[in-house]
Amino acid sequence: MKRFHHQLLKGLLLFAILSLFQSHRTFAREDKDSSIRLAEALRLVKDHYKVDILFEDRTVEGLLVPSGLINFGRSAEENISALIGPFALNYKKVKARSYLIMADKAKKQSKIAGAITPDSALTTPALGVSATDALVLSQVVLSLVLPVPMIALLVLSGRRDVMGTFASSRLVRAVAVVAATVVLGLNLLLLLQAAGLPVSLPGSN
Repeated sequence: MKRFHHQLLKGLLLFAILSLFQSHRTFAREDKDSSIRLAEALRLVKDHYKVDILFEDRTVEGLLVPSGLINFGRSAEENISALIGPFALNYKKVKARSYLIMADKAKKQSKIAGAITPDSALTTPALGVSATDALVLSQVVLSLVLPVPMIALLVLSGRRDVMGTFASSRLVRAVAVVAATVVLGLNLLLLLQAAGLPVSLPGSN
């Protein structure tokens, strides 16, 4: 049983370290899937296809869509459907080349019911929240709570009164302390950047 606990603690520590490094690699990459306002996306479709797309500003206010969602190889109606699809919106063709964007009450109720699903990639656009902003916020929260289990794993895995003969050796503890220090330092950097302070890793510029 003690050996199982020892292996479990080491596995959790490794998982936490790898998860943090992966998250920082994600933020280090250039965000290719930037979002734009739905109103701006609809105007791009309008200008390209030379059609009228009518909507009230309050209907699309605060809604964001991926900039790569527009595909000018499709028809105007297909692009409009793709853009308003994630939201509680619908469109109606009022003239030959005119479309009216309006709220869909039935669809809105369905979106509210579906908001309890765990897939944030689907729910955040439906709520008008940028997926990138939601990801950054989730990593900030993770950075705040991660030091607690990491330090606990370091302490418990090195205590012989808990782990017995399976306690971590000095070499393993030293490597773990260095790794934890690096990860916690990156956490601090992320928190400072999230607070708007101009800090960066050496050589990142």
